[in-house]
Amino acid sequence: MSETQAVLDEWLARGARLLHAERLPLRAAPDSTRALALRLTFDCGALRFEASAGELSVVRSKEAIDGSWNADEEEPWWALLGHELCGVRLDLDARGAARRARLQFRPDDRHPRFVLLRARDGQLRVAAEDGA
Repeated sequence: MSETQAVLDEWLARGARLLHAERLPLRAAPDSTRALALRLTFDCGALRFEASAGELSVVRSKEAIDGSWNADEEEPWWALLGHELCGVRLDLDARGAARRARLQFRPDDRHPRFVLLRARDGQLRVAAEDGA
């Protein structure tokens, strides 16, 4: 099991509820779908997502990201605040490195919402997804 999967599984087991989102924007493209890093704060702690060399990493985070912007009112985070992280699916490459993470908020029977985090070109791409 990868370190990234272990960290995400721990948050799933805790029934973590999303309280706050912040992102470190790209200078060239400050839109909400791309970032250098993303920090999601849950009721049990915070996780920092980053992309490096096409690989997605997730670590526990105790401090805010210097230069980050509040993303609470941006897509897709505004609709997910207060909701439980209910599922995570990692897509791994041949070396076992995470390339994408699909986060599920809300249980299957309560209109689940999905967020896809993808490492690409040294950036973290964020996209809301519909359906299971």
